[in-house]
Amino acid sequence: MTTAVLPHNGSSLIVIAAIVCAFGCALLARVGTAASDGPASSATASIDPQTVLRRMEASYGNTLDYRAHLVISGFGGDPSFRTPHKVRYVFKKPNRIRIDFEHPHPGMTIVYPDALGRVVVRPIRGLSSLLFHFRADSAMVEISPGQQVHQTDLGLLIENIGRSVGSLMVGDLHVEENRDLLLIRVLSDNPFARGTPTRYTYTIDKRLWLQVAVEESTVAWVLKRKVVYEDLKINTGVKDGAFDLG
Repeated sequence: MTTAVLPHNGSSLIVIAAIVCAFGCALLARVGTAASDGPASSATASIDPQTVLRRMEASYGNTLDYRAHLVISGFGGDPSFRTPHKVRYVFKKPNRIRIDFEHPHPGMTIVYPDALGRVVVRPIRGLSSLLFHFRADSAMVEISPGQQVHQTDLGLLIENIGRSVGSLMVGDLHVEENRDLLLIRVLSDNPFARGTPTRYTYTIDKRLWLQVAVEESTVAWVLKRKVVYEDLKINTGVKDGAFDLG
């Protein structure tokens, strides 16, 4: 098997640059962005966000693994960010991650961690002889400034929701619900880009008590990123072999 181990500061090889470019475009959204489609109504004062968080933490505590289709949309100045990106995301505790790209860049797979705690990139499906290894903290595998692949789990997102409605909150907080969904809207500092006030809308499935979407907007309500977790399934019996690209 031929593999390439990359240093922290990356490589100037054209093939590596192409792979990194594709990776960066495909995961343009920092996990934690959400669709708040459909009406949501309830008296904000009647819903305690800390109670919601405790339910989410309890649900996640009983979750051994989960899988979902992620639809990631960005609304920045780069036109390529406006095309929705679709990936299959698989997670198994304590922190094993597999990301398979469906559109664009079908066939690319990201796995974390390998035996040395690195991120593995396989750019072409079925070509296990072509693997690239990156340090987990390498800027080359950031999915957004300051956020790496191993920081994309729902568990970390729940922690960040708690911080958004707690120590990082800098403005208004509203909690709304309908029969199936609960929405938390809050103005808080960005946990991955401190000093950047950001409006978050977290959409929570009241059946699973897990988040199924996140929207990220500027203070002026300009939508920046959105991530939707479609067909989220928990405790599906994910095997360890799913994270082996060899």
